[in-house]
Amino acid sequence: MKYRHQTGGLIRSVLIFALAALPAALSDATEGTYLHGHGPIQRSRTGAGVASPRDASWMILNPAGLVELERRVDIGLDIALSDVTLDPGGLIGNPFTGEMTDSQYFFIPSLGMVWPTERGVAGVGLYVPSGIGDDFPHSRNILSQLFHGNADRRLEFQQFRLVWAYGRKFDNGWALGFGVNVSVSRARSDSLTLDLTPTDGDNEWDYALGAGFNLGVYKKWDRFAFGASYQSRQWSERFHDYEDLLRYPLDLPHIIQVGVAYDVTPKLELVLDYKFIHWTSSKLAGKLPTEGGFGWQDQHIVKFGLEWRINNAWTFRAGYSHGNSPLVEEHVFINGLPSTSVIERHLGFGVSYAFGEHSEVHLTFVRAFDRELTGKPGGDILSWLGAGTKAGLGHDGVTLGYTYRF
Repeated sequence: MKYRHQTGGLIRSVLIFALAALPAALSDATEGTYLHGHGPIQRSRTGAGVASPRDASWMILNPAGLVELERRVDIGLDIALSDVTLDPGGLIGNPFTGEMTDSQYFFIPSLGMVWPTERGVAGVGLYVPSGIGDDFPHSRNILSQLFHGNADRRLEFQQFRLVWAYGRKFDNGWALGFGVNVSVSRARSDSLTLDLTPTDGDNEWDYALGAGFNLGVYKKWDRFAFGASYQSRQWSERFHDYEDLLRYPLDLPHIIQVGVAYDVTPKLELVLDYKFIHWTSSKLAGKLPTEGGFGWQDQHIVKFGLEWRINNAWTFRAGYSHGNSPLVEEHVFINGLPSTSVIERHLGFGVSYAFGEHSEVHLTFVRAFDRELTGKPGGDILSWLGAGTKAGLGHDGVTLGYTYRF
């Protein structure tokens, strides 16, 4: 393990220790590198509900919504199966592979705690909001297959965040919230660089410390609620062992989410959100491949969800999400390893059961619909060299959760 920068050593060491407990592969990212929700309740509504706070994970989605929560602990575990496919094409694509498939199970934990104070509500949590991973049996390109020992076939990225948040409701009924976080990311790859040789990182883990913040607003009327949140860029250090592959820091972009909630009846609530992910604000994601980036576009996503509270014990939820992929056809080959970015539609179902006043269990099923994208020649040489490459993803997930109210 290589570490060149020692600033923030204590925080870095704690977060790296926590991240090391995660599985080596993480391919659940279905909104670019982001997950579409945290914990079983968010995921059951496919990430909708910025105006409908339900558990501690709202410290990421909308910290102002914490004002609706009581003292509690929320624990979640996502268990998922992803099927990633890659069929290299074009002049540089490896013609001997055919369609390669990487199928794997993975596990993503979440943990949050909320407690009211004299003037507001505070929260702290540990979350894994972002990650991608591919491990194919053969090289993506013909040069690495023939001359580089079967390199250019693996890439993994994961981020772990420690979050603090606070929300306060004012006399006019409006609530404001803010949150700050520190993160540690790790990455490894044997990917091809712009020099058409494998990275010097040689698929060894490298780590980068980061930080960000989020802001939120929320108000609840009789049957109607409004919420909005802004998540800042997640600033990051460079992955120094992969400077030949990643020309810029792997900063994750700004996110804006706005939504409404409406109580059709005292037991049935509908939620509708719009989410904007500003990938072009990140140099690594937004710049063209010939400039050292991935060539991604911004994402516009609409999310719909419903919650049906049958009685004091049983609650059912469902959600649907649709948005454009950040990956465009001209840059499929260069994105052939982080190919989880092609997903556009999600469907979720969830159920919660309360054991009295204090304990509640949750179960959620999520389907990210299969999608494949074929590369076509565009404005730079790499799009021509890799034209015809096909990348696809399908994903199924189960999320388990437990809530304890004090």
